Amino acid sequence: MANFVGFDDAQTAILRADLEAARQVAADAARIPLDTATLLWEAFGIDGVDPDRNQVDRVRSVYEGFAAGMARATLVFYPGMGNASAAEFDSFPDRTRPNTILVRSSYFLKAPCDRALTLLHHYVHLRFPQNLGSGHPGRDAPALARGPLRVAFDDASRNPYCYEYFARFLRLVEPLCYRQ
Repeated sequence: MANFVGFDDAQTAILRADLEAARQVAADAARIPLDTATLLWEAFGIDGVDPDRNQVDRVRSVYEGFAAGMARATLVFYPGMGNASAAEFDSFPDRTRPNTILVRSSYFLKAPCDRALTLLHHYVHLRFPQNLGSGHPGRDAPALARGPLRVAFDDASRNPYCYEYFARFLRLVEPLCYRQ
């Protein structure tokens, strides 16, 4: 399990539940159901008519690595609320410390399903710390609205927004809003 630094007991309990929810989301997304051709194309640029098995396997392996990857992570309380207009204002990877995610108080104000997706997003940042891909295509799309992200596969396969998008629109996430 991940390490927690600077959180009170209630925050730690929420983070543990969020990590479990995110693990479930990642496991569900790793199954990559056959009826997701359009979603694979939108999120990763994978041809939905004739998907490249190697590309699908690369995406699957990232989701499958979530539990082990986050077991090595350290989540650190970061004071302040952050600027809501800034990307990732409530939590973000610490670029100076490997496998570290900084979490502000405002993180705990999000809905449980959004917190789970946030942790999945940050895991991909931790997995690909030197990602020089296309950045954050989600930054230009309001709340990750449904539609193609237009990121080439080589970049999409390392892009946190692409993984978050795919998991969000698999429709596997919504029940998490009601489990907790």
